[in-house]
Amino acid sequence: MTPRFSNILFDFDGTLCNSEEGILKCVGHALAAMGEPPLPRERMRRFIGPALYLSFLNEAGLTPERADEAVKIYRSRYIPVGIYECELYAGIYGLLDRLKRAGARLCIASAKPQQSVERAAAHLGIDGFFERIVGAPPDVKQNEKDAYLRAARLSGDAVMVGDAPFDIRAAKATGMASAAVTYGFFSPDELKALGPDFMADSPAELEKILLA
Repeated sequence: MTPRFSNILFDFDGTLCNSEEGILKCVGHALAAMGEPPLPRERMRRFIGPALYLSFLNEAGLTPERADEAVKIYRSRYIPVGIYECELYAGIYGLLDRLKRAGARLCIASAKPQQSVERAAAHLGIDGFFERIVGAPPDVKQNEKDAYLRAARLSGDAVMVGDAPFDIRAAKATGMASAAVTYGFFSPDELKALGPDFMADSPAELEKILLA
């Protein structure tokens, strides 16, 4: 089998890893600690992907000062506990192994803080598949996915694989192909509306796209 693209960039949360349990528990912990009312689960799922600071502003309605505080409380649980409350999607390990063996150069481009994505990838036993792992700086307050794709990219012949609208937008903004996966945290209709080059409903379908 031959890789369709020589360089394959993966988002992390919702693409390689189901991190919903850890992230939502930490969001709930932060809101409770600050005396804020709980959010519905579907609302809390919107915290997965964007910069935390923005999610506490936009989804929880906190002021900038309280959003900063909420991020600190979130991380006080996430770093020692929540980061490990995750699991690979079924079939991802084998997919990465086959892509690597076929000669594809694999990278991670995530809006998750750099240290967190490195630790989570190591915990899941997949860090060795990637030539480059790029995450966000710890104090990020904006969604800068375009910059992470540029930093992770190893060649001109590249594709970004992700489950979120900003993954697809960032791929288009940086001039690379995009593959949207619908098994993550965003709806297929929302992703399809952005016109990704490929769509996959499972890691098995993704493999058929990435390995010609």
